[in-house]
Amino acid sequence: MRLLENGKSLPSQTKKKTYPNHSPKTAAILSAIAPGAGQIYNKKYWKLPIVWAGLAGLGYLWVSENNRYQDAKISYLSLLDTDVSNDIPFNGITNVTVVQSTKNVYRNQRDMYLLFGFLFYGLNIIDATVDAHFMNFDVSDDLSMQLNLDMRNYTTTQPVPSLTCTFNFKR
Repeated sequence: MRLLENGKSLPSQTKKKTYPNHSPKTAAILSAIAPGAGQIYNKKYWKLPIVWAGLAGLGYLWVSENNRYQDAKISYLSLLDTDVSNDIPFNGITNVTVVQSTKNVYRNQRDMYLLFGFLFYGLNIIDATVDAHFMNFDVSDDLSMQLNLDMRNYTTTQPVPSLTCTFNFKR
């Protein structure tokens, strides 16, 4: 803070970082090509492990459910044929109806994880784009809003409640 001759102080002037050539379009394209690249472009390095862990976790769950589905499908198809000697029980189960419903559950879960993976991938792109838009957003102390509630006399004899809202944008 600087002091004036009369002892009053002026608010300190803080320099705000500006990114004149920061493009939301570039951030979106980078995130679409390589998940997390848009976050690196926006200098939000702490989000990178979240993006990679989310996609890796959903990828792991998809592969796991796909392997279970494939095992159940092979067992189901072997139980459907007429040759009993080729039957492959699934986890000790030889009931065709039970194996079929188990296979369907694994397929639905696998498809759900794939959908979640695409949604998370899209969220990664949206996050990078929104962050790039806000890179030059002014959040300095020069912005203020003041709400005042008071009673005013207009042309009537009774006071009227009023709410005033004042925005100050200083440069």
